[in-house]
Amino acid sequence: MGTAVVLLTLGAAQLAVTERAKVDLANYTAGLLVHAEDVARASVDGLNKVLRISAEPCSQKDLAELRLIAFYSRYIKDVGRVVNGRLLCTAMWGRLQTPVELALPHRMVRGYSLWRNVPAAGDDRIKVDLASYGNAIVTTAPTAFDRVSMPLGSIGALVITRDGKHRFQSFGDATDLKLGDGGSAAPSAGHISTRACSNEFDICVVSQAQAGSLWDQPLWTVAAIFALALVGGGGLGALAKASQGRGVALNRMLARAIRQGDIDLVYQPLRRLSDRRIVGVEALARWRTLSGVDVPPDTFVPMAEQQGLGTALAKLVIVKSLEEMGPRLRRGDGFYTSINLSAQDILDSGLRHFLMEQTQAFGVSPNSVVLELTERSTASHQELADALGRLEQAGFRVYLDDFGTGYSNFAYLADLPLAGLKMDRRFTLAMGTLSPASNAVEAICALAKALRLPLVAEGVETELQALAIHRLVPQAVGQGWLLGKPCKADSLPEDILELNNSGDPAPV
Repeated sequence: MGTAVVLLTLGAAQLAVTERAKVDLANYTAGLLVHAEDVARASVDGLNKVLRISAEPCSQKDLAELRLIAFYSRYIKDVGRVVNGRLLCTAMWGRLQTPVELALPHRMVRGYSLWRNVPAAGDDRIKVDLASYGNAIVTTAPTAFDRVSMPLGSIGALVITRDGKHRFQSFGDATDLKLGDGGSAAPSAGHISTRACSNEFDICVVSQAQAGSLWDQPLWTVAAIFALALVGGGGLGALAKASQGRGVALNRMLARAIRQGDIDLVYQPLRRLSDRRIVGVEALARWRTLSGVDVPPDTFVPMAEQQGLGTALAKLVIVKSLEEMGPRLRRGDGFYTSINLSAQDILDSGLRHFLMEQTQAFGVSPNSVVLELTERSTASHQELADALGRLEQAGFRVYLDDFGTGYSNFAYLADLPLAGLKMDRRFTLAMGTLSPASNAVEAICALAKALRLPLVAEGVETELQALAIHRLVPQAVGQGWLLGKPCKADSLPEDILELNNSGDPAPV
């Protein structure tokens, strides 16, 4: 009987290791697909913008517009014009003295032509990926996938067309990843694989990894399983709890907490740097389990979104912040509360109506609510622009959060009706250091001034940082430990209760 328990436990342990490898592989595949869709969407948007230019192709006016498109796109390096398979001009190289005859495209789908790793128009030493539609052509930036984390361990991945006949990118250990019919991974002994495809583009991600072995786990893990198995099969139960129980239990606790409203809010002051007056607060969600464990937002917010509870969490934050800050917001003197919303929340018409209902119910003006767009959006800019326009018409303001990093790029400023920018704390913290990020602060501040958008600087922790930002943007608002730590509504600084007739950050 003891031998059977040991064998059963070891078998279950191996199964759990394999299942964990499958989960890791699926998560990496899904994340890579989202990024690949964003790159593809940027190319399609760029091509459409080129086609909308009314100037004579390759004229000076046309080239100026092409340069503007290339400048504002995160994932496009160059744009140009192509006629009858010949490249005539690009934003980077200008009008070519001798048109470049393009090779036959490696892939044609729905009118789009695709090339992989072909010589650039102006320098054969440079290899680029191209996409064209009509007389428009774009060059994918070589850094388009730089922000994708390289897979850990034995994972290898390919970004391909749905039929597998065209490869866009490869990641990790993809040398052993062979494609079978239909673009799926060919069976390989000792490996697991997964495939995810876009509903919007002719793009799939195929990933493969070693199935994993119990004996590759840390020695103490294997020893613990043996020890528990020898005392009556405890290893089986312990393994189940270790591999799945914690995650499942935490997910259930979070779902229950959201349903029952057991998510607390703290508020961090937003101070105008010119006089340090509080002009608003940011509402921040906090969760403590019934056993007293504080789960950080970076953990439980993605958990909620993965369970489809992101919007429910957002609604809870909206109601609690309007209830707790309502007395201050109803003064109508420009003081505001800032609430984080994902792009999917903003696209949700139901949430927009919910916002309008709740502000009316609490007697709060929509203008005293700032919505911070935080998510890496998989939606097109046009969809976001339409949704933001409707929020703007309803009186709400939307600020672009974490500007300068991730998906918060110049294209957002060009396409979306935003009411303000929030500079990512990494830039603030880099001020006065040798970090390259410190050089970007002046550019971001100058951009905010040029666009006459209010600027909020996150991560203000020193007086020198506050003074430097104030020097660059006199009307800037700061947020950080120097200016006030997050706290409960009833513990906010006394000056938050003072009447502030000019608290709203004015255009800079």
